[in-house]
Amino acid sequence: MKSSNILVVDQKREFAKQIGKKNSESDIALYGLKEGDNILTLIEPYSYPEKAQSLLNAIALCSHALVVTRELNKDLAECIVALNCSNLPGFIIYEGVSKEEIAPFIKGTCLEKYEELENDSNAVRIKLLSLANAYPPSPKKALIDSCFAVKGVGTVALGVVLSGEINVHDELEVMPLGKSAQIRSIQMHDVDVKSAPAGARLGTCLKGVEPEEAGRGNYLCALGILQKANSLTLSVTLSKFSKTPLFAGKIVHVWEGMQSTPATVEGDEIKPGQTGILTLKLHKELAYEKSSRFLLADYEARPRIIAGGTLI
Repeated sequence: MKSSNILVVDQKREFAKQIGKKNSESDIALYGLKEGDNILTLIEPYSYPEKAQSLLNAIALCSHALVVTRELNKDLAECIVALNCSNLPGFIIYEGVSKEEIAPFIKGTCLEKYEELENDSNAVRIKLLSLANAYPPSPKKALIDSCFAVKGVGTVALGVVLSGEINVHDELEVMPLGKSAQIRSIQMHDVDVKSAPAGARLGTCLKGVEPEEAGRGNYLCALGILQKANSLTLSVTLSKFSKTPLFAGKIVHVWEGMQSTPATVEGDEIKPGQTGILTLKLHKELAYEKSSRFLLADYEARPRIIAGGTLI
């Protein structure tokens, strides 16, 4: 079984519902489709553009993006910046904004490499279902986007398997909580299964943690693959569209997956369009691994997503 999770950027919120059936809606909306052994989940940042956090949460769950260029405005521009900061691969449909009109805004970004698709929902569905598996075979790691109590069942967590395979009876670590939890059961598309492969959207019953402990942003992972810190030293590229530099003392919001925290910048000034090294003093601990990509946001600016960074 092969699963894909695709971020859909569509200002009219039309394309995802032409392909899948809406499964849930919060600050993000999920549309699902299953054909044979292929499962496709389309994820819309439902509270965007009012909340930049909605876009960042949706990005964290996806391996690819599908951008529909309805209107060239500050919201589409901000999405371009966010996708480039996250280095997310993807596809683009020119609808309302031509390739020539958008070219100056995506020049030098990862969107220049996006595959162009026709505005045909059936053809796009076939294309997305045919995507090669984009998820690593190991280690075991899933990102929780929702957690709640079910009477008679216990703690239920929903999320996406980012790598490896999650199995019933696995003993996993909940990070950054730092507690152990056992996988009691797994469901995919409302069907009980014994395991969920990389890329799968799953619901799992957990033993050993309470819902308020294992909420959105926590990872379920093999013991020891993630570490926690309250300080990070990163190589950061500040978007050329940012209105202000990054400088010592500035407060930004740091995102890793669906975790976020305010942080204080330390280090030399980084001007828009430049790359530099800086240290971030986090206001609370984040869990991460060596390959983690971090996004920086400034909610008082526009664009609000301003930079991407990696550990040095």
